[in-house]
Amino acid sequence: MEYLITIIVIMAILVLIETFLVGRRFILKRRHLYIRRKMAELMDRIHEDNEPSSFYKVFVEMILKFFTHADDVILKIQDDDSLDKLKIVAQTGESSEYCGISVLKSELLLAQFDKISHSAILIHHPMLAKFLKSSKDSDNCLEEAIVIPIFSFGTVYGLLYICGYKERTFKKKDVELAKYISDEINFIMEYYKMIDEKSKIIDYDQLTSLNSRLKFLKQLNACAKNNSPQESYVFVIIDLDNFKEVNDTYGHIVGDKTLQFFSAKIKSILTKQDICGRYGGDEFGLILQTDNLESVHEKLHRLRHELKESVAPKDVHLSFTYGLFPFYSDGQYSASQIIEMADKVLYLHKDLRKSKII
Repeated sequence: MEYLITIIVIMAILVLIETFLVGRRFILKRRHLYIRRKMAELMDRIHEDNEPSSFYKVFVEMILKFFTHADDVILKIQDDDSLDKLKIVAQTGESSEYCGISVLKSELLLAQFDKISHSAILIHHPMLAKFLKSSKDSDNCLEEAIVIPIFSFGTVYGLLYICGYKERTFKKKDVELAKYISDEINFIMEYYKMIDEKSKIIDYDQLTSLNSRLKFLKQLNACAKNNSPQESYVFVIIDLDNFKEVNDTYGHIVGDKTLQFFSAKIKSILTKQDICGRYGGDEFGLILQTDNLESVHEKLHRLRHELKESVAPKDVHLSFTYGLFPFYSDGQYSASQIIEMADKVLYLHKDLRKSKII
């Protein structure tokens, strides 16, 4: 009888273990399906979010939902201005004051990540708190972090920190989850990087770093549409005087440097609301949100002054002629009509300057 009871107890325990394992597998399966669905939604969003900061913000918020015990998620990726730095591009929560701060890779406690063979690591180290202190308020002290390296062409392109501000925040299953999603994260970030770089090639002029003609025309068209509420704009087209002589005299390399020099001067007079693009060759376009024509003329006169006070490549004397056309975002004029009107003013000014009337 005792033998039978022992067998029944053992069988009951085995059934309970099997039930537990089946339930755990079911929960893991549901969790993985949820993660895959969210990752797929993020992939779809890549083509919708033209602004990197918006995409990165959505990305870190999504990762935080996967790790229910985590307090924060911070994403650092390679700084565009330096291959030796990682820049904070997003973090969860309301605070974003540290976004944009760059740190030298050589100064990272995790610099050895260039040699790691695994995809995620749980770190509990007093130096880590000091390392990430700048990315949170002083009230929060990092105790633990799951760190997922993001690779591009075999080197660490970024680091994703899943942070805990309490001891023993994370369990073994959290590290396993990090390892499970690391490949997905790497794929998404590599894909977004490719799309972003392709977008930059299309959207920005490679010589001057201003908006490309295509992007600029799209922006002008968007401003000209019938929007609510209506806004006032001034479109300006700028043409460098006698630029062909620069190329003929000094060559195209000096010509390119001259265009870069002029573009930098244009940027120096613009506000964050102003839109500027290289319209083509030695022509540039501005879209200024204002109804004050006098302020537009003052801005362009300031640009002339900047050119006179600065030394251009080969001491080339730079001058320009411009035409402008004010319009409202009421759909009355199309982008092509606005350009045509400004062009007429531009060529009128050119004729007047040749005649030395202005």
